[in-house]
Amino acid sequence: MLSLENVCVWYGKTQVLWDVSMTVQSGEMVALMGPNGSGKSTVFKAVTGLLPVRSGKITWNGRDITNLPTHAMTSIGISLVLERRRLFPRMTVRENVLLGAYSERDASVIKSRLDEVEDLFPLVKERADAVAGSLSGGQQQMVAIARGLMSDPKMLIMDEPFLGLSPIMVKQITAVMVAVNKRGKSVLFNEQNARVSFGNSDRGYLLQSGQVVLSGSGLAMLDHEEVKSVYLGH
Repeated sequence: MLSLENVCVWYGKTQVLWDVSMTVQSGEMVALMGPNGSGKSTVFKAVTGLLPVRSGKITWNGRDITNLPTHAMTSIGISLVLERRRLFPRMTVRENVLLGAYSERDASVIKSRLDEVEDLFPLVKERADAVAGSLSGGQQQMVAIARGLMSDPKMLIMDEPFLGLSPIMVKQITAVMVAVNKRGKSVLFNEQNARVSFGNSDRGYLLQSGQVVLSGSGLAMLDHEEVKSVYLGH
């Protein structure tokens, strides 16, 4: 489905990704893990056209999408939920969610998608008229995911979905991600907590200093000696 082959990305004169290769198959949940500054968000920005790829190749269902403009991503089935939610705080919950369907012109299709989103996130219906800025961080994250789903993507990419959330909210958001995945959508996300990352994923990648240093099934990653000693404190 999604494939990165030897992707290199620079910020100005500084290289931040070195020959990153990874794949996400249809229906998979895949975690990208690593310490702060390892390049996790950069990978997502490269995939979605927010940062230019200097060399390497990104393909989507066999199509070369390297440096495809960001605005074209929803039309091919990729939706990005940005770090820190990035909602419009003075707009209502419903207005924020409906922005996710901005490219759809059929009102009946939009209504159908909204019904599905409200079924998955009762909060979206219950707090429809509340301004987004009045919600808690976890509630805002749910609204951000709901907005991302309104384009009916084949893949949902989530940048730091648990950032700043309480342990209880992390569990709730994780359950939502699993539910989205069970509905047939691929999910690619990044996180620094090994148990959360690999414990809920089909496969995982460990990124360090802009390079993939380890990959495997979620369970295999949790059981790897480096992950256990560095990230789990065993």
